[in-house]
Amino acid sequence: MQSIKQLDLRKYINEAAPVFKLNLPFNETDHVLNIYMNSLAGGAWLDHIEIRRTDEAYLNALGAERIPGPTTAGDFCRRFDSVKIMELTQGINRARRQVWKQQPDGFLDQATIKADGTMVETYGEITRLKQSIRQMTVSFGAGPADFGQRKQKIQDFYSNLLPLLKTFALPCGRVKR
Repeated sequence: MQSIKQLDLRKYINEAAPVFKLNLPFNETDHVLNIYMNSLAGGAWLDHIEIRRTDEAYLNALGAERIPGPTTAGDFCRRFDSVKIMELTQGINRARRQVWKQQPDGFLDQATIKADGTMVETYGEITRLKQSIRQMTVSFGAGPADFGQRKQKIQDFYSNLLPLLKTFALPCGRVKR
Protein backbone atom coordinates (compact mmCIF):
# COMPACT_ATOMS: atom_id res chain seq x y z
CA MET A 1 0.00 0.00 0.00
CA GLN A 2 2.97 2.27 0.62
CA SER A 3 4.14 2.03 -3.00
CA ILE A 4 0.61 2.92 -4.16
CA LYS A 5 0.84 6.15 -2.19
CA GLN A 6 4.43 6.89 -3.23
CA LEU A 7 3.64 6.49 -6.93
CA ASP A 8 0.28 8.24 -6.69
CA LEU A 9 -1.36 5.25 -8.38
CA ARG A 10 -4.77 6.43 -7.20
CA LYS A 11 -4.50 9.59 -9.30
CA TYR A 12 -3.44 7.67 -12.41
CA ILE A 13 -6.30 5.16 -12.15
CA ASN A 14 -8.99 7.73 -11.32
CA GLU A 15 -7.93 10.01 -14.19
CA ALA A 16 -7.49 7.21 -16.73
CA ALA A 17 -10.87 5.50 -16.54
CA PRO A 18 -13.57 7.56 -14.88
CA VAL A 19 -16.75 5.51 -14.73
CA PHE A 20 -18.59 7.27 -11.91
CA LYS A 21 -20.27 10.65 -11.99
CA LEU A 22 -19.87 10.88 -8.21
CA ASN A 23 -17.24 9.12 -6.15
CA LEU A 24 -19.40 8.37 -3.13
CA PRO A 25 -18.37 6.54 -1.07
CA PHE A 26 -15.74 4.85 -3.26
CA ASN A 27 -13.81 5.97 -6.32
CA GLU A 28 -12.49 3.90 -9.24
CA THR A 29 -9.19 3.14 -7.54
CA ASP A 30 -10.98 1.77 -4.49
CA HIS A 31 -12.82 -0.72 -6.69
CA VAL A 32 -9.78 -1.73 -8.77
CA LEU A 33 -7.60 -2.27 -5.71
CA ASN A 34 -10.42 -4.04 -3.86
CA ILE A 35 -10.70 -6.63 -6.63
CA TYR A 36 -6.92 -6.93 -6.91
CA MET A 37 -6.32 -7.30 -3.16
CA ASN A 38 -9.11 -9.87 -2.93
CA SER A 39 -7.28 -11.87 -5.57
CA LEU A 40 -3.96 -11.54 -3.73
CA ALA A 41 -5.60 -12.66 -0.49
CA GLY A 42 -6.72 -15.87 -2.18
CA GLY A 43 -10.19 -14.79 -3.26
CA ALA A 44 -11.22 -16.72 -6.34
CA TRP A 45 -14.61 -15.03 -6.72
CA LEU A 46 -16.04 -11.60 -6.21
CA ASP A 47 -18.21 -13.18 -3.52
CA HIS A 48 -15.05 -13.66 -1.44
CA ILE A 49 -14.93 -9.90 -1.02
CA GLU A 50 -17.75 -10.34 1.51
CA ILE A 51 -15.40 -12.39 3.68
CA ARG A 52 -12.76 -9.65 3.45
CA ARG A 53 -15.28 -6.98 4.47
CA THR A 54 -15.60 -8.55 7.93
CA ASP A 55 -11.93 -9.46 8.35
CA GLU A 56 -10.52 -6.88 10.74
CA ALA A 57 -6.89 -7.87 10.08
CA TYR A 58 -7.42 -7.51 6.32
CA LEU A 59 -9.03 -4.08 6.71
CA ASN A 60 -6.25 -2.95 9.05
CA ALA A 61 -3.60 -4.13 6.56
CA LEU A 62 -5.29 -2.03 3.87
CA GLY A 63 -5.73 0.90 6.21
CA ALA A 64 -9.45 0.93 5.42
CA GLU A 65 -12.54 1.12 7.58
CA ARG A 66 -14.63 -0.50 4.85
CA ILE A 67 -14.33 -1.78 1.30
CA PRO A 68 -16.82 -2.09 -1.58
CA GLY A 69 -19.01 -5.21 -1.46
CA PRO A 70 -19.14 -7.99 -4.05
CA THR A 71 -22.34 -6.74 -5.69
CA THR A 72 -20.83 -3.28 -6.09
CA ALA A 73 -17.64 -4.86 -7.48
CA GLY A 74 -19.72 -6.71 -10.06
CA ASP A 75 -21.50 -3.52 -11.05
CA PHE A 76 -18.12 -1.81 -11.39
CA CYS A 77 -16.79 -4.59 -13.67
CA ARG A 78 -19.84 -4.35 -15.92
CA ARG A 79 -19.14 -0.68 -16.61
CA PHE A 80 -15.95 -1.57 -18.47
CA ASP A 81 -15.83 -2.15 -22.18
CA SER A 82 -12.65 -2.73 -24.19
CA VAL A 83 -12.01 1.02 -24.51
CA LYS A 84 -12.31 1.62 -20.75
CA ILE A 85 -10.01 -1.34 -20.05
CA MET A 86 -7.43 0.12 -22.44
CA GLU A 87 -7.70 3.53 -20.75
CA LEU A 88 -7.25 1.93 -17.34
CA THR A 89 -4.27 -0.04 -18.63
CA GLN A 90 -2.67 3.16 -19.90
CA GLY A 91 -3.19 4.84 -16.53
CA ILE A 92 -1.52 1.98 -14.69
CA ASN A 93 1.30 1.99 -17.24
CA ARG A 94 1.92 5.69 -16.53
CA ALA A 95 2.38 4.81 -12.86
CA ARG A 96 4.56 1.83 -13.80
CA ARG A 97 6.92 4.14 -15.71
CA GLN A 98 7.54 5.93 -12.41
CA VAL A 99 8.73 2.65 -10.91
CA TRP A 100 11.22 2.05 -13.71
CA LYS A 101 12.49 5.65 -13.53
CA GLN A 102 13.46 5.04 -9.89
CA GLN A 103 15.78 2.17 -10.79
CA PRO A 104 19.54 2.84 -10.67
CA ASP A 105 21.61 3.36 -13.83
CA GLY A 106 22.42 0.08 -15.52
CA PHE A 107 19.40 -1.69 -14.04
CA LEU A 108 17.97 -2.45 -17.47
CA ASP A 109 21.32 -3.51 -19.01
CA GLN A 110 20.82 -7.16 -18.10
CA ALA A 111 17.78 -9.29 -17.41
CA THR A 112 17.85 -12.60 -15.58
CA ILE A 113 15.04 -15.04 -16.16
CA LYS A 114 14.67 -17.61 -13.42
CA ALA A 115 12.91 -20.78 -14.46
CA ASP A 116 13.03 -24.42 -13.53
CA GLY A 117 12.65 -27.43 -15.76
CA THR A 118 9.59 -28.79 -14.02
CA MET A 119 6.94 -30.09 -16.35
CA VAL A 120 3.46 -30.40 -14.99
CA GLU A 121 0.93 -32.60 -16.71
CA THR A 122 -2.57 -31.18 -16.87
CA TYR A 123 -5.85 -32.85 -17.58
CA GLY A 124 -7.98 -29.93 -18.74
CA GLU A 125 -8.51 -28.45 -15.28
CA ILE A 126 -10.40 -25.20 -15.17
CA THR A 127 -8.20 -22.38 -13.98
CA ARG A 128 -9.10 -20.42 -10.89
CA LEU A 129 -9.86 -17.42 -13.07
CA LYS A 130 -12.37 -19.33 -15.17
CA GLN A 131 -13.99 -20.68 -12.02
CA SER A 132 -14.16 -17.13 -10.73
CA ILE A 133 -15.83 -15.88 -13.89
CA ARG A 134 -18.41 -18.65 -13.76
CA GLN A 135 -19.18 -17.96 -10.11
CA MET A 136 -19.41 -14.20 -10.71
CA THR A 137 -21.91 -14.57 -13.50
CA VAL A 138 -24.05 -16.79 -11.30
CA SER A 139 -23.79 -14.44 -8.32
CA PHE A 140 -24.90 -11.46 -10.41
CA GLY A 141 -28.18 -13.22 -11.12
CA ALA A 142 -27.96 -12.30 -14.78
CA GLY A 143 -31.12 -12.84 -16.77
CA PRO A 144 -31.07 -14.82 -20.01
CA ALA A 145 -31.15 -11.67 -22.15
CA ASP A 146 -27.96 -10.09 -20.81
CA PHE A 147 -26.12 -13.09 -19.35
CA GLY A 148 -23.63 -13.36 -22.21
CA GLN A 149 -22.91 -9.64 -22.26
CA ARG A 150 -22.29 -9.49 -18.50
CA LYS A 151 -20.07 -12.56 -18.62
CA GLN A 152 -18.02 -11.06 -21.47
CA LYS A 153 -17.52 -7.78 -19.60
CA ILE A 154 -16.31 -9.63 -16.52
CA GLN A 155 -13.98 -11.79 -18.60
CA ASP A 156 -12.58 -8.69 -20.30
CA PHE A 157 -12.06 -6.93 -16.98
CA TYR A 158 -10.36 -9.87 -15.29
CA SER A 159 -8.29 -11.07 -18.23
CA ASN A 160 -6.88 -7.60 -18.88
CA LEU A 161 -6.68 -5.90 -15.51
CA LEU A 162 -5.51 -8.46 -12.96
CA PRO A 163 -2.37 -9.58 -14.84
CA LEU A 164 -1.51 -5.92 -15.40
CA LEU A 165 -1.81 -5.07 -11.72
CA LYS A 166 0.29 -8.08 -10.78
CA THR A 167 3.10 -6.99 -13.11
CA PHE A 168 2.84 -3.48 -11.69
CA ALA A 169 3.24 -4.79 -8.16
CA LEU A 170 6.31 -6.93 -8.88
CA PRO A 171 8.80 -4.09 -9.51
CA CYS A 172 7.59 -2.43 -6.30
CA GLY A 173 8.50 -5.54 -4.32
CA ARG A 174 4.93 -5.93 -3.07
CA VAL A 175 4.17 -9.38 -4.46
CA LYS A 176 6.34 -12.42 -3.92
CA ARG A 177 5.26 -15.91 -4.82
